Amino acid sequence: MSTQPPPHDTAPAVSAIVGSMTEGPLWGLNVVVYVICARILLSKSSGQQGISFFLIATLQILVSTGHIVVILLFLLQGFINHGSSPESVNAFFVNSATPVYCAELILCLVNTYMADAIMGWRCYVVWGRNKWMGLFFVVTILSTAACGFYAVALDRNQKSIIDIFRSVKFVIPAFTLSLTTQVFATALIAGRIWYSRSLTTKKDQMFIFWMIVESGAILTACSACILTLFLLHFNAGLIVNEISTQLSCFVPMSILVRVAIKRNQRSQRYRLKDADMINLHNRVRTLTSSQPESLESGQLSGTPFTLSVKTTNETKSSVLGTTDILDVSHV
Repeated sequence: MSTQPPPHDTAPAVSAIVGSMTEGPLWGLNVVVYVICARILLSKSSGQQGISFFLIATLQILVSTGHIVVILLFLLQGFINHGSSPESVNAFFVNSATPVYCAELILCLVNTYMADAIMGWRCYVVWGRNKWMGLFFVVTILSTAACGFYAVALDRNQKSIIDIFRSVKFVIPAFTLSLTTQVFATALIAGRIWYSRSLTTKKDQMFIFWMIVESGAILTACSACILTLFLLHFNAGLIVNEISTQLSCFVPMSILVRVAIKRNQRSQRYRLKDADMINLHNRVRTLTSSQPESLESGQLSGTPFTLSVKTTNETKSSVLGTTDILDVSHV
């Protein structure tokens, strides 16, 4: 970040301290969500896909933990090794060519791109696995990763102090492509959720909350804030960047937990339906054996009746076509 902050901006050292203090509690929240995620995804009802989701969540929490460690090393080096004057401290925190700064950026980028991939996957699934939509997200995510990692490699190869605001050749395209991916995914997921809401009369007081969670709107807003502050050369962007690193772990895990919960609820609902079908079949057999003549005429004890049975597969097709449009039963 800039050593000469714009008016009303914070110094680079202050931004680094506040960013780390903000990131710590968010990391603790991620650990809690990860434990909940593991409990749900490793249950028998989650199946093989639950294990895959758990491995993704594990990788993200490891990257988030590594980022916390690197940030602490970043602070120690800045204030202990370069603490002779405020100018030297601030110069260290804006030098994007140092190994610790590059490590911090790489971990941040890895978490961000994994979050982009999960949001793109979620959008691809809820929109019926549209191949063009899937291709769009693959291209944007790979392009974003190429720009981001290449920018870090260029900075690392510099032998002099590099102000992060001056290394814009590939940083701005990386930020822009990532934000584009998140904006499209958020808008399309939210639109699909809203559309599915119009197909059911079920009352859900948590509808808006879950729409924000599943669409990744929080992460998208944070990324937009980072890009804006970067373009304005505000050092405060470092604070938001640390927050974004942990949100890039929190948002995808929340999406995975939400998907797993809905899958488990649907499976439980179908198991209950199967049990009801068995009970109904046994009752019909009992009635048939006790009063065959009445059943042949369509009556039981003088009362007309009509028996209509829908199979489990028919029930699944009906439900998935309307109210369970957000479930990933076909994944």
